Amino acid sequence: MSKEITYHGRLVFDDGATRISFDKGVKSVSSTGLQPIQHVQNIATSYELVDLGDLTTPGFVMFHNRDVTNYVEIGVVVSATFYPLIKLLAGEVAGPFRLGTTAPYAQANTAACNLEYLLIEA
Repeated sequence: MSKEITYHGRLVFDDGATRISFDKGVKSVSSTGLQPIQHVQNIATSYELVDLGDLTTPGFVMFHNRDVTNYVEIGVVVSATFYPLIKLLAGEVAGPFRLGTTAPYAQANTAACNLEYLLIEA
């Protein structure tokens, strides 16, 4: 049996008068990975590396901020400066998308947040 990643690409805006939908349907891609990583990491208010375990070729990822109050940002660090690329408010989810770095960082706002993620080599 081949290893396959399946995801749905959809975003909808609806204010009662206007409805805009961006729906690209269900997509499937082959996975080369041996073991997906599903993890919950406690993210501090100073940036820290997201734990990718033994993965050397990150593929698709989906993040969930499990905090009920505070937001968490995900980004990269360049020359000791954190540059957020994704902001997840309390309870929000981002992804799935291909991770474009082998060194993603995260930083919580105000208090530590639990960041849940699923990462699959592709």
